[in-house]
Amino acid sequence: MVTFLQRTFTSLVHAHAGRTQGLPADAVANAPLKATLGKTKMDTMQDFTKGITDFLQANNDRAALIFSFSMLEQFIGDLIKIKCKHSRAYENFSAFHKISLLHELDLISEQEYESINWLREKRNDAAHQPGYSLDESTIPARWLMKDMGEMSALNNYLITTIGGFWNAHPEIRRHYQE
Repeated sequence: MVTFLQRTFTSLVHAHAGRTQGLPADAVANAPLKATLGKTKMDTMQDFTKGITDFLQANNDRAALIFSFSMLEQFIGDLIKIKCKHSRAYENFSAFHKISLLHELDLISEQEYESINWLREKRNDAAHQPGYSLDESTIPARWLMKDMGEMSALNNYLITTIGGFWNAHPEIRRHYQE
């Protein structure tokens, strides 16, 4: 297991949220998309997918949790922009409030809501607790796909959660194919 200093991930998480850079939340949330000039959104999506695959293969649970949630957080923001008439009103909402908003609007199921919030909590733990290590037995079995071979429970959960969200919301796929 690799242990990172807390400050390393805390500054990354806060920078991602725009808390330390003074950038509008939209600028920070879309930075990965805007940073790849000359690439289509779908190319960037493939970069995201390759990034998470690399993290999973490196077996660094802490980094995988942080990266995976940032990817999911991007999708959540995209879904709000697509579905909400006044999406700018929600730009500065915390991840918890955005997830709750999607649930209250019946845009995500109860299971998605619970699973995404669990990932959000674990991401926060990974980002802010020195020496964080995930106990895979805490991942509810109901969120795991069966017959995934030798894949760890965390990798199974991350693929199930992110892939499930992506598959459940075709409007997000269309957004990245434009």
